[in-house]
Amino acid sequence: MKPEKVHFEIELLEDNTEFGVVVPDKLQEVFSQWPEAAEAFRSLTDGRKRSFIYAIRPCKTPQIWVNKALEACERLVLGVRNSRDLVRSKD
Repeated sequence: MKPEKVHFEIELLEDNTEFGVVVPDKLQEVFSQWPEAAEAFRSLTDGRKRSFIYAIRPCKTPQIWVNKALEACERLVLGVRNSRDLVRSKD
């Protein structure tokens, strides 16, 4: 039996985000209220910014996300730059 041919189309769209990922509105709000965190975030390379955003994205509830984002921003302000250390859980 001959395999059936399957045809499909792929559309590639240009990524118009600033550094390859959308900054969540809630994170923008944190930065607007915490200028030191925003400045520390801007000092990161684009790759580290993406890693930071990806690391805090997966949360079960909005409150967990807020807590995780605030803890990560606090570490960022303190000079931590490694993505894993920014979002590590409390000991």
